Amino acid sequence: MSFLRIEKLPMYIRGGIYILMTFPLWYTSRTMYPAHFGKTLLFQIGIEFLLLLLLIFFFKSKRRLFRFGLLDWLLFGFFVSLIIASVCGVDPARSFWGYQSRGQGVFTLLHFFGLYILLRQFFDEQKHWKILSYVIVGIGLLSSFVAWVGPHISLFDGVVIQSARLSGLVTNPIFFAAYLVIPTFFAFILALQERNNKTYLFFLLLSGLFLFFTLMATQVRGAMVAFVFSASVFWFGYLFVETSKKLRVVILSAGILLVCIMTSLYFFNVYSDTLRSHVPAISRALDISPTTGTGQTRLMAWAIAYEGFKDRPLFGWGPENFQDIFDTHYNPRFLEFTLEETIWDKPHNYVIELLATGGVVTIVFYISILVVLFFYLIRLLRHNFDKRQKIVYLIIFATIIFYVGQNLFGIETSYSYQLWFVLLAYIVYEYTTHKERQTRLGENGFYKKIAPVFLIIFIIVVPFLIYRNITMYKASVFMGDARDAALVGDTSLWVSNAKNILDMSTPFLWEQALFLVQDIASLDSSGVLNKDILAEIYKPLNNVFIDYIDRDPQSFQAYLHAGELHTFMAEYVDLSYMQQSNNYLEQARVISPLSQRIIFLLSKNYLLEGKNDDALRLLGELVSQYPDTFEVHWFYGLVLVETGDIVHGLEELEKGSGFGFRHTGNIEFMIDLYAEQKAYEKIIPLYKNLIAADMNNGLLYARLAATYATLGDTDSMIESINKAVEKDPSLRAEAELFLRQQGISL
Repeated sequence: MSFLRIEKLPMYIRGGIYILMTFPLWYTSRTMYPAHFGKTLLFQIGIEFLLLLLLIFFFKSKRRLFRFGLLDWLLFGFFVSLIIASVCGVDPARSFWGYQSRGQGVFTLLHFFGLYILLRQFFDEQKHWKILSYVIVGIGLLSSFVAWVGPHISLFDGVVIQSARLSGLVTNPIFFAAYLVIPTFFAFILALQERNNKTYLFFLLLSGLFLFFTLMATQVRGAMVAFVFSASVFWFGYLFVETSKKLRVVILSAGILLVCIMTSLYFFNVYSDTLRSHVPAISRALDISPTTGTGQTRLMAWAIAYEGFKDRPLFGWGPENFQDIFDTHYNPRFLEFTLEETIWDKPHNYVIELLATGGVVTIVFYISILVVLFFYLIRLLRHNFDKRQKIVYLIIFATIIFYVGQNLFGIETSYSYQLWFVLLAYIVYEYTTHKERQTRLGENGFYKKIAPVFLIIFIIVVPFLIYRNITMYKASVFMGDARDAALVGDTSLWVSNAKNILDMSTPFLWEQALFLVQDIASLDSSGVLNKDILAEIYKPLNNVFIDYIDRDPQSFQAYLHAGELHTFMAEYVDLSYMQQSNNYLEQARVISPLSQRIIFLLSKNYLLEGKNDDALRLLGELVSQYPDTFEVHWFYGLVLVETGDIVHGLEELEKGSGFGFRHTGNIEFMIDLYAEQKAYEKIIPLYKNLIAADMNNGLLYARLAATYATLGDTDSMIESINKAVEKDPSLRAEAELFLRQQGISL
């Protein structure tokens, strides 16, 4: 059959890569982190299948693997150094396999190297790269279109977030901005290479502008800073490429004028509230300072990463192990920026992350790769006499500056990794001669002899890898379903999924265990947790923590969550579990003595043990240290209420409402407390808060009406009870009875 002929395999492989480039449009709704984790596993399966076709092609044809050049060897060395760093790190399993939250373990990164190999081997003509570039730009346009219109289309409800900052199907503005960098520049490159069709030229220029505008609409300040540097590099380089002296003067003058305008706008924004009041998006873009909240926390995280590097300078702590560095060298000032800021699994600077987790060996390879890329481009610029092509190389130069620059403030993701390796392969294609790309060997060549060996090995390994990916996908689906069940308080569904999770052997089972403990806390907050639920999952869940601690005895997170699990066991099953909880938490305290999370959990333990004074002392000290932090006031208020001091407890809870009121259960808790104190006037805004989050809940309007009735506000009561019946007609009979009791007819 002609479609099975060996000559067709390169075409099939290229077609497979075109399909994989649609990656940003995928969305695996039931997995944890559906915007990136499930699709990353599917991408890995696709690469494994294409690599198998690659080996079959070598086995059956006379082609050999492309000749490795300097950049190829440096990339190979980079990945070898990551593997060594994984083995030498604090948690080799997490380093190699990664985890759902990020999906960036060495195992995943090797698949991007596999993509690079496929591109180097089979994209050996300009037309292949042109098609690929059009696909990348097209997918970028679709992704951008969805980001703009998605919030207004029911198809994307709950997927595309409506926000002033665009994020699209990626669901994170930082990740979305990083992804859009290369499609944006590719659009302009294609425009420069389009010499004949003016319609295509106009479309490509318009596409580039639309992509760039979308990128800026993410309002990611790191990307904006990177753009300024990359634009400056392009501007400076263009002055040397342009042959017209008059045009060089115009470009130089325009650049200087633009710098003056931007500098003026920056200082105007610093000393005036005009932009902040009237054009907040532009004001935020210009608000670039290390003294801002995110600026300060990033600097603190970078300092922690450097401390981690000093601990393990050669090969680091291992990829994906930054959380251990963060916890070990924790800076208590993070609590000043909310409780969420006390957990950092990435330092938001890719170079510093490589330094801390991969050590000096890995960072040397990374920097060497960048140096060689610039060397290649400079050689291409010097030896090419076509002005348009020179501008293309300048754009690629600026792309690298932009991409690496935004990585100094962000996080690498599957989205950006995919296109980064495409860019690398394209630069090597441009640099490599036509003769080198087409070299063949006869049947007796070395590659011909060794190909069957690799083919046999890969045929054995690929089914295992595919099975592994499918297993991880299923485990993630179970976790996603469990998380949804916990959010709605469906205990039977949660237990069923939790047991499925704990029965599956996956490399990120440790992370699943952390999620399950968080779910237990959610069920507890909803008032549906009981000892039967805990009894069903305690033993296998506890075994995961035992294994986790055995594998990584310095994991603060393992001890912290194990301690929290045993706190729930002590509260709902038997107080004897409290000793084990305290042991775990004290061990966590040894690893991270300045972490405030331990204090919150220990104070709860003390309350359960009847040590009220100790609980109040712990949290009282935190309140005095962090008087402006919502979280400490909220937890201190809870302890005061629990110990019977409701008046002062309410005062503290009100101070901490900026944290507590993020959860509806806490608002309902406050309503009950105010009702006990007969402070009905304070209940009204709380019900309005709940209604704003659930506008079709008739019962909330009914409760609001009852509160108005207590306060004697008849007009507001009638308005609210009418709204209750409008939203939920089944409440009509109760509403009529209620109004009759108030002496009013509906």
